[in-house]
Amino acid sequence: MAIGFFHACSAFFSFFSIACRKLWYSAVMSGNDGVEIHCPGCGRDALLLRTPVYEGFKKTGMQLTCASCGFVFEREEDVPFKRAPVFSVFKEEDREQPVQVFDESLVPFCHRCEHYVVNPFTQWCSVHRKEVLATDSCDQFTLRTAEQA
Repeated sequence: MAIGFFHACSAFFSFFSIACRKLWYSAVMSGNDGVEIHCPGCGRDALLLRTPVYEGFKKTGMQLTCASCGFVFEREEDVPFKRAPVFSVFKEEDREQPVQVFDESLVPFCHRCEHYVVNPFTQWCSVHRKEVLATDSCDQFTLRTAEQA
């Protein structure tokens, strides 16, 4: 008697587990936003099931149904999604101001110099006539103007 009851319970719970896994997968793992709805059919808060609709082997669309009562929505725009309340802990004046260590326009790096020449094979200084790196600097630095850039 106890063994039969155990098998009946395990069969019920395995079915229940499979149904819950399918519901969870379709609601959470499918990557769709907005799975919690307020169903107009039953008036309860429920999950939205998105099940694919096929014609033969070709997917033709998605059927949107309430997981609680089976109410079918015609379009995605008709679904009354529940939105999570947005809480703001910090205000705009609580944000840190960006730290300006030095003025970027005054750093005499070669990549900002008008004598700096770049081609696919090398970086070149036309004043010293030698290879340079973009972060090199020298005393003959001349800031490149906007139309030269």
